[in-house]
Amino acid sequence: PLFIAPAQHGVCIPGAFLTMGNPDARNVGSMYRLNAHPDVTIFLRDASAATYTDPIRERNAAPLQRIRSFWAEYGVMQSVSRLTPLAGVFESRAIAIAGRHGKASTVEIQRADGTIDYGFYANVRGVPGDVRAPDLELLVLTEGKRAKAHGIIPVDKAEFERLSQKIAQTVRLRD
Repeated sequence: PLFIAPAQHGVCIPGAFLTMGNPDARNVGSMYRLNAHPDVTIFLRDASAATYTDPIRERNAAPLQRIRSFWAEYGVMQSVSRLTPLAGVFESRAIAIAGRHGKASTVEIQRADGTIDYGFYANVRGVPGDVRAPDLELLVLTEGKRAKAHGIIPVDKAEFERLSQKIAQTVRLRD
Protein backbone atom coordinates (compact mmCIF):
# COMPACT_ATOMS: atom_id res chain seq x y z
CA PRO A 1 0.00 0.00 0.00
CA LEU A 2 1.06 3.60 -0.59
CA PHE A 3 2.87 5.38 2.26
CA ILE A 4 3.65 2.10 4.07
CA ALA A 5 7.31 1.04 4.04
CA PRO A 6 7.51 -2.69 3.24
CA ALA A 7 9.56 -4.95 5.52
CA GLN A 8 11.47 -6.70 2.71
CA HIS A 9 14.63 -5.39 1.05
CA GLY A 10 14.07 -3.01 -1.81
CA VAL A 11 13.94 0.53 -3.07
CA CYS A 12 11.00 2.90 -2.58
CA ILE A 13 10.32 5.35 -5.37
CA PRO A 14 7.24 7.58 -5.60
CA GLY A 15 4.27 5.33 -6.27
CA ALA A 16 6.23 2.08 -6.32
CA PHE A 17 8.38 -0.35 -4.34
CA LEU A 18 11.01 -2.47 -6.11
CA THR A 19 11.96 -5.64 -4.25
CA MET A 20 15.60 -6.67 -4.29
CA GLY A 21 16.66 -10.28 -3.96
CA ASN A 22 20.21 -9.19 -3.17
CA PRO A 23 20.26 -5.84 -1.33
CA ASP A 24 24.05 -5.70 -1.73
CA ALA A 25 23.74 -5.29 -5.52
CA ARG A 26 21.32 -2.65 -6.68
CA ASN A 27 21.25 0.06 -9.31
CA VAL A 28 17.88 1.78 -9.61
CA GLY A 29 17.14 5.05 -11.34
CA SER A 30 13.87 6.82 -11.94
CA MET A 31 12.91 9.90 -13.92
CA TYR A 32 10.12 12.30 -12.95
CA ARG A 33 8.51 15.42 -14.31
CA LEU A 34 6.87 18.05 -12.11
CA ASN A 35 3.15 18.60 -12.76
CA ALA A 36 3.37 22.33 -12.03
CA HIS A 37 6.56 22.66 -14.10
CA PRO A 38 6.49 20.28 -17.09
CA ASP A 39 9.79 21.80 -18.19
CA VAL A 40 11.59 20.35 -15.15
CA THR A 41 12.91 16.79 -15.31
CA ILE A 42 14.28 14.98 -12.26
CA PHE A 43 16.45 11.86 -12.34
CA LEU A 44 17.32 10.05 -9.11
CA ARG A 45 19.60 7.01 -8.91
CA ASP A 46 20.33 4.77 -5.92
CA ALA A 47 23.09 2.18 -6.38
CA SER A 48 25.23 -0.08 -4.26
CA ALA A 49 28.63 1.50 -3.75
CA ALA A 50 31.36 -0.42 -5.52
CA THR A 51 34.71 -1.34 -4.00
CA TYR A 52 37.70 -0.39 -6.14
CA THR A 53 41.22 -1.70 -5.68
CA ASP A 54 42.53 0.61 -8.39
CA PRO A 55 43.14 4.09 -6.90
CA ILE A 56 42.27 5.77 -10.22
CA ARG A 57 38.84 4.11 -10.35
CA GLU A 58 38.28 5.03 -6.69
CA ARG A 59 39.17 8.65 -7.43
CA ASN A 60 36.82 8.63 -10.45
CA ALA A 61 33.97 7.49 -8.17
CA ALA A 62 34.42 10.50 -5.85
CA PRO A 63 31.62 13.10 -6.08
CA LEU A 64 33.78 15.94 -7.42
CA GLN A 65 35.17 13.80 -10.24
CA ARG A 66 31.68 12.43 -11.04
CA ILE A 67 30.41 16.02 -11.36
CA ARG A 68 33.27 17.01 -13.67
CA SER A 69 32.77 13.92 -15.81
CA PHE A 70 28.99 14.34 -15.97
CA TRP A 71 29.11 17.95 -17.21
CA ALA A 72 31.97 17.15 -19.63
CA GLU A 73 29.86 14.40 -21.21
CA TYR A 74 26.67 16.48 -21.16
CA GLY A 75 28.45 19.39 -22.81
CA VAL A 76 29.29 17.43 -25.94
CA MET A 77 25.65 16.71 -26.80
CA GLN A 78 24.57 18.21 -30.14
CA SER A 79 21.77 20.19 -28.48
CA VAL A 80 24.25 21.99 -26.17
CA SER A 81 26.41 24.84 -27.42
CA ARG A 82 27.74 26.01 -24.04
CA LEU A 83 27.65 25.18 -20.32
CA THR A 84 28.30 27.99 -17.84
CA PRO A 85 28.58 27.15 -14.14
CA LEU A 86 26.42 29.47 -12.05
CA ALA A 87 29.14 29.64 -9.39
CA GLY A 88 31.65 30.81 -11.99
CA VAL A 89 33.77 27.64 -12.02
CA PHE A 90 33.03 23.98 -12.70
CA GLU A 91 33.64 23.12 -9.11
CA SER A 92 31.10 21.87 -6.67
CA ARG A 93 29.67 22.86 -3.36
CA ALA A 94 28.90 20.69 -0.37
CA ILE A 95 25.36 19.36 -0.15
CA ALA A 96 23.45 16.91 2.04
CA ILE A 97 21.21 14.38 0.33
CA ALA A 98 19.35 11.81 2.40
CA GLY A 99 21.33 13.00 5.42
CA ARG A 100 24.67 12.22 3.75
CA HIS A 101 27.38 14.54 2.50
CA GLY A 102 28.11 14.93 -1.17
CA LYS A 103 28.84 17.52 -3.84
CA ALA A 104 26.60 19.46 -6.24
CA SER A 105 26.91 21.98 -9.06
CA THR A 106 24.49 24.11 -11.05
CA VAL A 107 24.98 25.26 -14.64
CA GLU A 108 23.33 27.41 -17.26
CA ILE A 109 22.85 25.45 -20.48
CA GLN A 110 22.82 27.30 -23.76
CA ARG A 111 21.20 25.10 -26.36
CA ALA A 112 22.31 25.10 -29.99
CA ASP A 113 19.08 26.94 -30.88
CA GLY A 114 19.87 29.76 -28.40
CA THR A 115 17.44 28.56 -25.69
CA ILE A 116 18.72 28.95 -22.12
CA ASP A 117 18.07 26.09 -19.68
CA TYR A 118 19.51 25.10 -16.30
CA GLY A 119 20.99 21.95 -14.80
CA PHE A 120 21.73 20.75 -11.28
CA TYR A 121 23.78 17.62 -10.63
CA ALA A 122 24.55 16.17 -7.19
CA ASN A 123 26.43 13.06 -6.18
CA VAL A 124 26.99 11.25 -2.89
CA ARG A 125 29.59 8.47 -2.71
CA GLY A 126 28.27 5.48 -0.83
CA VAL A 127 30.03 3.13 1.54
CA PRO A 128 30.94 -0.19 -0.11
CA GLY A 129 29.18 -3.09 1.62
CA ASP A 130 26.74 -0.87 3.51
CA VAL A 131 23.21 -1.19 2.09
CA ARG A 132 22.16 1.82 4.16
CA ALA A 133 24.77 4.05 2.50
CA PRO A 134 24.36 3.70 -1.30
CA ASP A 135 25.75 5.90 -4.05
CA LEU A 136 23.18 8.61 -4.79
CA GLU A 137 22.89 10.68 -7.93
CA LEU A 138 20.40 13.51 -8.50
CA LEU A 139 19.94 15.41 -11.75
CA VAL A 140 17.46 18.25 -12.26
CA LEU A 141 17.18 19.82 -15.74
CA THR A 142 14.97 22.43 -17.35
CA GLU A 143 13.79 22.33 -20.93
CA GLY A 144 12.27 25.71 -21.79
CA LYS A 145 10.87 24.48 -25.10
CA ARG A 146 8.64 22.04 -23.20
CA ALA A 147 7.21 24.86 -21.02
CA LYS A 148 6.48 26.98 -24.07
CA ALA A 149 4.76 24.01 -25.73
CA HIS A 150 2.49 23.80 -22.65
CA GLY A 151 1.78 27.54 -22.85
CA ILE A 152 3.60 28.41 -19.62
CA ILE A 153 6.63 30.53 -18.79
CA PRO A 154 9.83 28.49 -18.39
CA VAL A 155 11.39 28.27 -14.94
CA ASP A 156 13.87 31.12 -14.46
CA LYS A 157 17.30 30.83 -12.81
CA ALA A 158 16.18 31.88 -9.31
CA GLU A 159 13.20 29.52 -9.33
CA PHE A 160 15.35 26.69 -10.70
CA GLU A 161 17.92 27.11 -7.93
CA ARG A 162 15.13 27.12 -5.32
CA LEU A 163 13.45 24.04 -6.86
CA SER A 164 16.66 22.02 -7.21
CA GLN A 165 17.65 22.69 -3.58
CA LYS A 166 14.18 21.77 -2.36
CA ILE A 167 14.20 18.56 -4.41
CA ALA A 168 17.64 17.60 -3.01
CA GLN A 169 16.37 18.21 0.53
CA THR A 170 13.40 15.87 0.03
CA VAL A 171 15.44 12.77 -0.89
CA ARG A 172 15.25 10.23 1.95
CA LEU A 173 16.46 6.69 2.49
CA ARG A 174 13.86 4.49 4.14
CA ASP A 175 14.77 2.58 7.28
